Amino acid sequence: MTKTITFENIEEINQQNSINSNIFEIPKNLANGEISIIPITKGLYFHKFHIDVKEDFIIENKFESTLFSFSAFLNGEINYENKDFKIKKTFKPNHLAVSALNQENGKSFYKKGSSLKIINIVATNQFIKNQILQEDNSNLNTIIENLNKKPFFEFIKDSPCTFDTLNTLNTIFNTTYNNKLDNLLLQSQTLELLYNWFNSINKDDKKGIPNIEKEYLNKVLLYIDTHLFEDMSLKELAKVASTNETKLQENFKLQYNSTVFAYIINKKLEEAKKLLETNNYSINEISKLIGYKHQSNFTTAFFKRFNISPKKFIKNKEFYF
Repeated sequence: MTKTITFENIEEINQQNSINSNIFEIPKNLANGEISIIPITKGLYFHKFHIDVKEDFIIENKFESTLFSFSAFLNGEINYENKDFKIKKTFKPNHLAVSALNQENGKSFYKKGSSLKIINIVATNQFIKNQILQEDNSNLNTIIENLNKKPFFEFIKDSPCTFDTLNTLNTIFNTTYNNKLDNLLLQSQTLELLYNWFNSINKDDKKGIPNIEKEYLNKVLLYIDTHLFEDMSLKELAKVASTNETKLQENFKLQYNSTVFAYIINKKLEEAKKLLETNNYSINEISKLIGYKHQSNFTTAFFKRFNISPKKFIKNKEFYF
């Protein structure tokens, strides 16, 4: 039988403003790694998951608490299920999933062989009331009002992270916050991310992309994933989305805050990083595989994306990402 680990009373960790983190170690027979819970400021904290899964297991969250959750998957993916709200979802790497809820009774399924690096920023009711609530009829206020109606659970956004967002998230993930200056850096970076994310939610009601077009965009993402090492034209992707090239570019930018080809380049570089970790390919082989004619151009793009050269990444990969 698959082992289940249950977490309850999610707000207990953030009762006091402290720079000290709390660490939950996963049983060694299930995984190597831990979950760190790090307070940022009153009513705001984040979970940092750094886990290499050895055996299948389930984490079950059971609590009643009003919050916004911003889950960013830097590496790996998990399946999530919530029977109360009839939700089944797969959290994908390099994506941000935003949810608003006041009740949680969900299960996350961790698969053997997965290597997970996740940041989950949590804004509690205290933070929402003091920092977010506005005196207008914005989309964000509508969601906050819905949080007062129990039970409530809604996934608001699920979109690829931009290059800048991923760079900031990786900095947050890889920094050890053990003094006040480090904590100040953490606060500034996290609050900037939250400003951008909440502002994006607030503008969503003005974007007005029909659900059917969102479904077509999801098909485009799937097509890109399955044809990543092939040449893809905008015309080809527009056909997948059942639209024209101009409309595809407009909708893609509105939905994912990225151009189509910037997204493709980002996906290719992520795959290149994974291939470098295997030690099965040379840098030149990987650069050609993802479409770079010259290794120097690949090296430049890789450094711009990850702030480290491919050669140095291979030598130091156990310390990065």
